[in-house]
Amino acid sequence: GTRWRLPWFLIDVVLVASGLASGLDSQLATAHGTKAATELAAAIRSGLEAKTLQAVPHLVLLDRRFYETEMLPHLADMLVSKFFASEGVLKRLGGGAAREACQYVADVSVPSTTRVSHLPDEQIKYFNLGRGWLRTYLPWVLSKVNRVGFGTLAPDQIRRNEPRGRRFLAVPFVGKDKPTEASEFSNPEVAIGLTILSLRYEGFRMPAFRAMLSGLRDAFAQEHGSPKKRPSALVYNEIIVGAGGKVRGFPVPVGTADAQEARTMATPTDDDEADLWQKLWPLSSLDIRDPEQLGTLYRLLKHSPKAIYVYLNDYAFPEALVYRSTKVSASGQVLGGDLLFKSRLGFSGTPNDLLPAELGQAAYAPADDALILSTLTNPQVVETWRLSSGWSASKLLDAVAASGAHALIDAGALVTGFSNEEVAQYLLPRLKAPLKAVCFLDKQDRKMVLVKTVGGRSSNPVPLDAAGVTKSERFTFYDQSHTTGMDIKQPTICVAVCTVSKDTSWRDFAQAAYRMRGIGKGQRLRVAIIPECERLILGLAGKSDGVTLGDLAAWLYHNGFSNESAQFRLLAVQTVANTWRKRAFRTLLGKERGDSKSVAVRSCVEVFVEAIDLAVANTTGPPLDVIAKLEAEVNRRRDKWLRDDPEASTVVDAMLARVHEAEAPRNGDEEAALEDEKEEEGEEEAEAEEEQQQEQEQEQEQEQEQEVEEPLPGQYSREGEKERPWKVALLRETDCSKLPFWPWREFTVFRRGSEAPKPLGFPEELLLSSNFYTASWSLQSQRRLKNVICVLEWQTSSSPSLYDGGEVTLDENDIRAVESAFKSLDLDESGTLDRDEAVHLLDILDLGSDAALDDFRTRNGDFTLDGLTRAVAAMDSIPREKDRHLIVVTLAEAEALRALSHQDGEVAPLRLRAVARWSEDLETTGVSPTSVLGTTSTFVVGASPKQYRLAAAALQFVDIELDPTKSAVRLLQRGLTSTASERRLWWETVRACRRRSRRGWERTPLAPLFTDDDGTAGELTSAARVEAHATLARVAQALASRGLSPYDAFDAIDHDRDGILTPAELAGGMRWLVKRARPAEVLALARFLDADGDGIVSRDEFERALEPMLQRTTTVPQQVADDDGPTPDFATFGGGDSTEGSLLPSASAVRNATVGVTTLQRFEPAWDSRGALSTTGRQASLWKPSVFLGPLSRNKLRINLGCYASAKLEPPHGKAAVLEFTDKSVALFFDKRNSTVEELPRVVDAFCPKPVVFHRVFEITTHGRSRLYVWQPQPPSEHFVALGLAITNEPEPPSLRDDDDAVLRCVPRAWTRQPQFAPKLVFDTVGLEGKNGGLWRYGHLGLLAVGHNRDPPADLLDLKPILDISADLLPSLSPSSS
Repeated sequence: GTRWRLPWFLIDVVLVASGLASGLDSQLATAHGTKAATELAAAIRSGLEAKTLQAVPHLVLLDRRFYETEMLPHLADMLVSKFFASEGVLKRLGGGAAREACQYVADVSVPSTTRVSHLPDEQIKYFNLGRGWLRTYLPWVLSKVNRVGFGTLAPDQIRRNEPRGRRFLAVPFVGKDKPTEASEFSNPEVAIGLTILSLRYEGFRMPAFRAMLSGLRDAFAQEHGSPKKRPSALVYNEIIVGAGGKVRGFPVPVGTADAQEARTMATPTDDDEADLWQKLWPLSSLDIRDPEQLGTLYRLLKHSPKAIYVYLNDYAFPEALVYRSTKVSASGQVLGGDLLFKSRLGFSGTPNDLLPAELGQAAYAPADDALILSTLTNPQVVETWRLSSGWSASKLLDAVAASGAHALIDAGALVTGFSNEEVAQYLLPRLKAPLKAVCFLDKQDRKMVLVKTVGGRSSNPVPLDAAGVTKSERFTFYDQSHTTGMDIKQPTICVAVCTVSKDTSWRDFAQAAYRMRGIGKGQRLRVAIIPECERLILGLAGKSDGVTLGDLAAWLYHNGFSNESAQFRLLAVQTVANTWRKRAFRTLLGKERGDSKSVAVRSCVEVFVEAIDLAVANTTGPPLDVIAKLEAEVNRRRDKWLRDDPEASTVVDAMLARVHEAEAPRNGDEEAALEDEKEEEGEEEAEAEEEQQQEQEQEQEQEQEQEVEEPLPGQYSREGEKERPWKVALLRETDCSKLPFWPWREFTVFRRGSEAPKPLGFPEELLLSSNFYTASWSLQSQRRLKNVICVLEWQTSSSPSLYDGGEVTLDENDIRAVESAFKSLDLDESGTLDRDEAVHLLDILDLGSDAALDDFRTRNGDFTLDGLTRAVAAMDSIPREKDRHLIVVTLAEAEALRALSHQDGEVAPLRLRAVARWSEDLETTGVSPTSVLGTTSTFVVGASPKQYRLAAAALQFVDIELDPTKSAVRLLQRGLTSTASERRLWWETVRACRRRSRRGWERTPLAPLFTDDDGTAGELTSAARVEAHATLARVAQALASRGLSPYDAFDAIDHDRDGILTPAELAGGMRWLVKRARPAEVLALARFLDADGDGIVSRDEFERALEPMLQRTTTVPQQVADDDGPTPDFATFGGGDSTEGSLLPSASAVRNATVGVTTLQRFEPAWDSRGALSTTGRQASLWKPSVFLGPLSRNKLRINLGCYASAKLEPPHGKAAVLEFTDKSVALFFDKRNSTVEELPRVVDAFCPKPVVFHRVFEITTHGRSRLYVWQPQPPSEHFVALGLAITNEPEPPSLRDDDDAVLRCVPRAWTRQPQFAPKLVFDTVGLEGKNGGLWRYGHLGLLAVGHNRDPPADLLDLKPILDISADLLPSLSPSSS
């Protein structure tokens, strides 16, 4: 989702700065209130005034330099400070993170050696994606005009077998309102950006809007819990409120921007609809098949950015952004060259030489260009017409109609927002006599005419040849897509108005002008120039005022030259590639009857197979430009395809020379590629494949419409389900046995083929009506259970007593834990906790408000140890009234009881509640309860809140609520007197009788309730949890004082860098942060942090536990994180009291050490090619070195420089070597009294450090017995290089743990040289799915290398024969020298 969430953020901040509504969530929407947002809005206003931005038909970027100087810095600031910060991208950069991140994403001159290069792959991809959008994609998409250069297809433009990419995403347009027939944007960033802009400008199409609502409805059906709290319902409410509407039953938060505006994004059709928008249907009641409901919502939400985001994020982008990894490609060179046809004849109206080289030079008609230029710059034929600053499409049409012109040629596509027929209808009543008809081109390219009838109204369109109007009586409108190749005769003497825009070239202008076939012979032209174009023309001419026809012509030519220079480089690439494509094609024809599996045939086919790698780069090096890529490709192909073909070599060398002679600025390569990246998909699809796809989509839609929650299959009895009435007067009795109620603690259900589950120990006050479920059914037949909807609270005594066991007494262990917690919180050791020290008690004691602590404070508001002990004891106590019963009743019984609650006189004390809303009422205070359906006048409120919470949690449990709150689960653990296995069996059996999701209980918050039968192993006691929580509060205090984030703290404590914390690591971190921590305290904290119960503490669990603590912590760090100070080196944490200097080897240790290359004999298998596809049929295997030498060789250390490649399935014995360090001062058998051997690892660390991070460079995941991921190490500085590569079988990078002797290491650059012999290919995946590449063995070490396609790897280095390990080399290798 990041691929489109990032551009959505950037586009949204630009649109909001230009005055549109925001579509960001509440967290990211804070970007709109920053200083950068204010400055961006001011920059856009100044750009509109200076005409570097265009406001009609929407915001259009005209000047790239203005974007880079005035907009880019503010956008980079918001991207880093808001989006990257919310995604956690900056956490690994340390001090100065925001500043360095802004420099990287905004400035292409930032070197690749920046700290960003030391980040993991995922975070580097964030930076590269942001950099690409800020530098290339965002200014490019902002410079395009919707419905002119791009747009989404209207429903009537979608054909039967339209590909998904064209149905859901923006497509290229060849002109105004004229989409291409079969093209798509092949670059995903372009498709994403233009789709976002198209929907933000145009709003929803009805099919897309229906799909968005259907997706929300389907998600709602899959979710559980209160209908108001389900995520989909909350999203739906946020969309409605954001558009200015309200959902019935959902309060609008007071103080929000949406509530303050109190206005809608749309205009209602009438007052009734305006009222309806303020009481819309909740998602649970919405029927999208109802045209009235759908239409009402569509008119309100058509332009809702939040609704558009939900559609794009959940439906359109995941559905349509599917790309193949390879394609068979061709270009116009195939038709223009002699590959297929020996004789070619071409005709073009484009006056340039951008043609395939084999077509030769174009034969121009003599003097044609000069005649056109002379005519169109003749003031007696052409004049300029400056439009005012407040121009719009309608104002332009008004001015043209008033001018008396006979034609409007909209070459600049300024008339947007109108169809051609709508333009004709708008112009017709405004035209001056003798004009009484308007001719236009309809959607079928037919020449149609609207004729003015009596009264000034227009008739229905009729064909031009049947209109019966003369040339002098009609006005002609040419839209942009019909300004070429369309002739409509005009009067001999007349004037036409022609528009131009920022993208109009001289060719476009000349083609449009010569729609007037008699131009210069009585017909004249008036060129309408908008102020934005006037500024561009004057800027090129170096003038401040007065556009002449010469200035106009020069500017139009300049536009054409700018495009052609970039297109020339793309043509050069095609021309060069065509040389080896021709030879490969002819080779294939010659081997038509030969072996189709031969190497020659496969290599010829591969020439036409082009790899498509759309992944975001995971390295920080600058990308090659088009020409550099071309030269690299020529060098790669020369030996195989050009060496024996002098003619082809001449063509290639001549084209490269022309490219260099042109000296065109190469910064336009990316934009040229974007302009030319429309990919013709072909109009014909395989009919069978399309039909199969449509059938699958129909089946999926039908499945989505069906209810996904079903009881388990079986025969369910309905016998005896008729409800039996009972007298409400019985409620005046005090003996429950006389009423048709029975306790839930006796409830169970029939289990076919086995014994019914044992009833659970529900609280005694929980009852159910016999009409809801009859007790005898549990022994007779399987029944479907009713939903728990209503509960009756019934009092049988006005002076109730309490059940025994409500109060809890702490044992010795609990008291000791409370004392430890008190000491943890008592920072000043005063013996009491003041308000600052007690700030975490609300969370620790699981209390809802500060007032709940008042019963345990001293008179001056502090806490003593006794007060904290009483508070902890109160956590587990649940006082419950004996004579207050809570009874589950049927809907029919609830209806009668509700009527009883409204009667006067002597009635039983009762209250009726809706169970679904009860939990919500218990979570809020000071608000009128919404769950109460009726209360009699004799009812007395008296039960404790905990008794109500336990009852509500228990009723949710029997109703199979899959997502209860953690506090509800803890109440059930204390309130259900049954073992975990009994609860699990009962719950699963009851769920089988209900329409509920089949989601496993292991993936729900109920998991702690169903595990650990001893009742204590899986859940901490309340006192132990208080102790752990207090310890965590102390950790948060320490982090705040040190200025550390939870992310940094985790890195510091995670000594082995495996992404999890062991109890030992946690204990070390506790000693570092809080100085004192008992083992029991550490173990309790580990169990407390382990939210999912898997026995380990993950980074996510650590951060989620600490972040709310830090928000409550009041200590302010002495130094902010984003400063110029040094970043702590968390990698050295755990090294005891050693200083940085003590970690370096001594001079004597370096003198006593030697290093050399030795043959490797032991290997560990890592991957082999069995089952993996290969176009060459080769077998290959990859091996990791076994570097452990055993306890008797402690004076030697072997280091891993990378993995080894073998051209067979056996290890490369005799062909692989490894680097070995030896301590000469130590005998072979290790003497513990000699301490110099302890310094040998430091020598290794100094000369051969570990990389800082790994970047993935190759993978094989689509076939084979095991997956393969190849990783490139990132050396710690420029003084080191990584010779080899690491491999894994999982997508996670290799380990960098300090205790891992087999971790890959780097070597000094001074130790390396160029390889002395060529690498050898052992395996490749060229032409197959996935990344095209080859596995190679190189150098005298036999290490693995990866090459592109079958090309040898570039920039390989090998070890020198003699390696310098002198102490003189150490200063140049130290971090300070970098």
